[in-house]
Amino acid sequence: MAAIPEFDPDKVKAAREAVVKAHPISKDLWLAYSVEQEAEMAEPLKVLPNSLFLKPDAPWGLAVYRVSYSDDAAWDRMLSVLRQDIESSLAMRRQAQPDLCSRHELVVMDDASKFDGAGPDKIREHFNTWAVDELQRNWRTDREPVTKDEIVTGTSVGSANHYLSHAGSRYNFCWIVDDICLESLEKMASPVVKLVSRDWVPESEQDEAEEDEEDEKLDWEGGETNGEFEDVGWMYVEVYEYVDVWNLLMEDDFWLEMYVRPPLMRFESDFNKAPGFWRRSASSA
Repeated sequence: MAAIPEFDPDKVKAAREAVVKAHPISKDLWLAYSVEQEAEMAEPLKVLPNSLFLKPDAPWGLAVYRVSYSDDAAWDRMLSVLRQDIESSLAMRRQAQPDLCSRHELVVMDDASKFDGAGPDKIREHFNTWAVDELQRNWRTDREPVTKDEIVTGTSVGSANHYLSHAGSRYNFCWIVDDICLESLEKMASPVVKLVSRDWVPESEQDEAEEDEEDEKLDWEGGETNGEFEDVGWMYVEVYEYVDVWNLLMEDDFWLEMYVRPPLMRFESDFNKAPGFWRRSASSA
């Protein structure tokens, strides 16, 4: 994979086939793997909302915000990669969950006048408003209508954001595609996006641990401290994790379990390989 200078599905596939050919796996191991895969496919994904206040046919899928408008070709390529991966991920589960594809709806936010150069804070502000409107659109018709104020304040249930918090990943998380994400198409084997948490707020007090003057100053992104465990409200994820990340985030409080402070990410703890490494290398040089 390291020999592939930029992301290319055909080259990645060829590389994997070459590895399989060079390092053949025994039939018994292949059989065990097949059994494991079949068991995984038989277990339904949690992608479909199971809520008392959402329509039975409510759509699922994330909102993706484009905040970089300098390279239309790269943006089109990112969307193509994303849609192809969603299609292939869902194709394996069509038989067990036939309504997965029909109810999936990828929401593309692509308005340069609103989002060009926007950071996570500004996108979170827009997404909060969109999530409220989207929940109203998908409110069950057999329930008493809910007002925007009730959704935002949670007055009818006694806790703020109660409805949104229990409506699933669509209403609580979104993706951002910025310059680094578009550049990752060429710089990384697997392109990345930024996953943003809707209801994140900065901690009132950030107690940064005392650091020795000789300690290495790592290039953390976002936040106020140099601590690796500070939650900055967003993280990098691979484009190929769309369905997997959605599924994981359907679990309550799973954000805290999967969160890794950027630029590091799940399965990548090396700053020299983390998103944006090409920029950090250039600046240090």
